[in-house]
Formats: sequence, C-alpha cells, structure tokens
Amino acid sequence: MKLLPKLSIIVSLFFYSICFSQSPLIHTPSVSPDGRQIAFNFQGDIWTASINGENPKRLTVHEAYDTNPLWSHDGSVIAFESNRYGNSDIFTIPTDGGMPKRMTFHSASDYITDFTK
Repeated sequence: MKLLPKLSIIVSLFFYSICFSQSPLIHTPSVSPDGRQIAFNFQGDIWTASINGENPKRLTVHEAYDTNPLWSHDGSVIAFESNRYGNSDIFTIPTDGGMPKRMTFHSASDYITDFTK
C-alpha cells in the first residue's frame, strides 16, 4: 500500500516536469512531504499551488532571482536560493507566507540539497 503514494508523487513530478519544460518561466518544482502541494519558481519568485495546479500563491516578491524551493520534512517551511546579496544564499520562508529569513552568509554561492529546521 505504501507504493501507491510514492508512485503518485513520481507520476506527478514527471507530469509537472513535462508541463514546466513547455514554459521557460516555470522551474524547479518541489512536491510537499504530504504530496498535496507543489512549490516552484515562476518569474524569479517562489510560488506554491495545490498538486493539481489550483490555488497558486506567491510566497516571495523581490527583484532578485529566487529559485530551487525545497520543503522541510514536516512541510512547514520552504528553503530556497536567492541572489539578493550578489551571490546565491539560502533563505527560508513559512509555507503560508511571511518574511524570508537569510540562513547563509558566505561570500561564495550556497546551494541547497536538503535541510532540517
């Protein structure tokens, strides 16, 4: 029975990767841990939407380029990369919105692959 949720997430990611490849403005989809939402980059900001694409919500509004959203393991926070200070730093933002919090301060670019809060 546990195979079905994993299979649906894989199919959803495949579907979204095909759809997103058609638009050069939508990138880096990330499915929430519960499989009900997706976070993605659109026009340089981070957005969320339900897995079927309904109820889009813009989380970041900034002239910098925000990309590569990644959900926390409990689904309450999204980490992302942004060049707000000249190089790529890691920021976090609550999934229901709010002010992004800068997490890295190194002068070289930082990239996210996983995190814990």
